[in-house]
Amino acid sequence: MTQLPSQMADRWRDRAEPRPGQGMLYWHILLGDSPQVRELASIARERLASFPGLHFTPTRWLHVTTRAVGLVEEFTEADIGSMVGRARGSLSSIPPVRIVLGKVLYHPEAIALGVEPTGVLDPV
Repeated sequence: MTQLPSQMADRWRDRAEPRPGQGMLYWHILLGDSPQVRELASIARERLASFPGLHFTPTRWLHVTTRAVGLVEEFTEADIGSMVGRARGSLSSIPPVRIVLGKVLYHPEAIALGVEPTGVLDPV
């Protein structure tokens, strides 16, 4: 049986839910529409089901985090709208890329899969 790293932290314990307008703002690429990603997540959930205290990302929110932008309260709605508009314009010139979710990565607060090839999402 696989053993989780002993240094795993419970990121949800003693964590107050942020109020509206609080928390972190991230750029995510949502992957929950991909049948292959959903199947991979299902396999991972099955294999990790016997470990207590794990929080699994809901299928529709499976994602790759590309950037932590900052605290929500540091941006106005206009700032966020402008950021989205600039991103939309910049991303329109970047052709689609194919990624492979591979190596299992352990972080003190998460278990994730690495994205390959390395650097393919850097333009995003």
